[in-house]
Order: sequence, then C-alpha cells, then structure tokens
Amino acid sequence: MKRITCAAEYSRVRLLIAIMLTLVLSGSALAANDKTAIKVMTRNMDSGTDLLFIFAAPDFPSFVSAMAATYAEINASHIPQRTSRLADEIVSTNPDLIGLQEVTLWRTGPLDNSPATVVLYDQLQLLLAELAERNLHYSLVAVQSLVDAQAPDIADGISLRITDRNAVLVRSDLPPGQLEILNVQAQHYAAAFNITNPVLGTIANPRGFISADVKIRGTRFKFVTTHLESVSPDPTTTTIQVAQANELIAALGSTIEPVIIAGDFNANADLGPDHTATTVDLLAAGFLDVWRTAHPSEVGSTWPLFLEDQFAGTPVTPFERIDLIFGRATQVLDSQQTGLTPVYASDHVGVVANLLPEK
Repeated sequence: MKRITCAAEYSRVRLLIAIMLTLVLSGSALAANDKTAIKVMTRNMDSGTDLLFIFAAPDFPSFVSAMAATYAEINASHIPQRTSRLADEIVSTNPDLIGLQEVTLWRTGPLDNSPATVVLYDQLQLLLAELAERNLHYSLVAVQSLVDAQAPDIADGISLRITDRNAVLVRSDLPPGQLEILNVQAQHYAAAFNITNPVLGTIANPRGFISADVKIRGTRFKFVTTHLESVSPDPTTTTIQVAQANELIAALGSTIEPVIIAGDFNANADLGPDHTATTVDLLAAGFLDVWRTAHPSEVGSTWPLFLEDQFAGTPVTPFERIDLIFGRATQVLDSQQTGLTPVYASDHVGVVANLLPEK
C-alpha cells in the first residue's frame, strides 16, 4: 500500500472514504426502500398454554386438576391484551405479508359429547379487530386448522376445546392492480406425531403449511407459512419434524418463482438445544437463512421469552432461534426482531425481513 506522505493527500483520502461510505449507505437505504422489495413477518401468537398440565396427568383425579389449571392459565394469559401488543408491532413494521402460527381458537361447551361452540378467545378475529381499530388494512389469505381437540373441565363445569391454526394475512390497502393472490393452498404433512394421554387416549396432532402465489407491486413470488412439530425427549418427534421439513422442500421443488417461507420451525437454526437437520436440509435445498444472512454475528434467539404451565414465573432468557424466515432466489436487504420488551405479545419473538425476490 502506498504511504500517505502529506497532509493535503491525507485530507483527500479522508474525503474519498467519506464519499464512498455515503454512497454505500445510500445504496443500502435505496435497496431497503425499493418499491419491488417485499416485507414479511413471522409471528407465533402463543395459545396461552403448552398443555403440559394435561399431558403430565397420570390418572383421572390428576387430569381433573390439570384441566382446571389449564383453563385458569389460559384466562390469565391475557390473550386480548397480547393481541393488542401484536397489532402495535404490525403498526411499527408495516409488513406486506404476515405468517401466523398458533392462531388459537378456544371454545367452551356443556359437559357432554357435543362439540363446544361458544367462543372463549379467537386470536384471529381479535387480531383483525385490533388492526382495523388502528386503521390498518389487512385481509385474510387463508386459515388452516390443525389439532382440534376437546376435553371435560369437570371442576369448572364446562368442556374446553382447542383448535390450533396457521394463517396468512396480506396488506389490502395497495392501489388497484398492485396486489394479486393466486393458487392458495393449505396442506397437512403426511408425517405427524400423535399425542397419547392415559385419560384422553390418542390425539391426532397434524401440522401443515399454507402457500400462495403472490404478486405485489409487480414482484412475483411464492409465500409460505408453516409450523413444524416440536422436539421433545421422544426421538420420534425429531424424525417427524425433519420429515415434515423435507415434505415442504419437495412441495416447493418445482416452483420456478422466488420462494419466501416464514414460520415457527421448532428447530433451532443454530447449534444448541433443539438443533435438528431441518434447517440444514433447507439450506442444502438452496434456501437462505434470512436472519443469519443479515446478521452474521448476532445470536438472534427467539424463544422462550417466558415459560408456561408448571414452569410459569421462572426467569428465562431466549436460547433458541426457531422463528425463521427462509428465502430462495431472494436477496436479503435487512431483518429485525419484534416483541422483545414486556408486555410480551407472545412467548416467541417476531421476525420481520425486507427481501428482494429475483425477477
């Protein structure tokens, strides 16, 4: 390297460096504000319980207590208030598309065999109402029902029903001709883990994904949201989760458009607890890990912000990065996290990304 030998030359070099930095930063800002860039969010809404009281109950008397504890926990989880916080996050980030997981519908009914139909909490409708109240225009692309189970809460004199769901929302305030949604599909994975309980028996626990071909402001791509199986001490859960990820990879294999996947993968994308082959296989299939691409040296853990059931109230710091956005044939402009400060909208952190699908 040539040595700088005089003050004048030194000043000229400093000026050139300043100009170059200005151009680079301006270029990054222009890229992030590019009208063809797409902003997406992934958000697990948190059902208010992990149902561990119920699954841990070894006999009927314990089950009765577990159901009462679960019902109390759900009501104490502040679902309407947390939904309001999520709407605030959406206000501050203004994503084009939102992939939602654990969009729970809680219903109650009488203590008989009839399906419970009285809505206790509908997280989807609560969120849409909160967004409308803020004059934000989002419409539902699709909602997908997953596990749908009901059990008696004898202590409270009701039946309690959970319907777990995925959902996709899209901004609906774009000018005419700037939004097109086609080929919306909701599919369950063939690989599924059935939950067993000594009192309830076997409960089907399907997982799935929603996909749609999207055109926003002239940019075409396929958007997907998914929620994969949780990893537990049962090694079968890991096998099933990886199988689900590979079903998704196969389903998207023939897609020629850019692809964006936003979801709760229940797979730690970094080495550590719950790291599985799921994220490894997605990377091998040509997908970019958006957060890691934008933040090579930041940990970015997304779960858990707090613990539930028997562990409620235990101080915890997030130690897994399981809420992820992946892109294929897509340039990563930037990525950020939401919901990091109390009052938390969920036990998960949200992730938002600005992406530029290749044309």
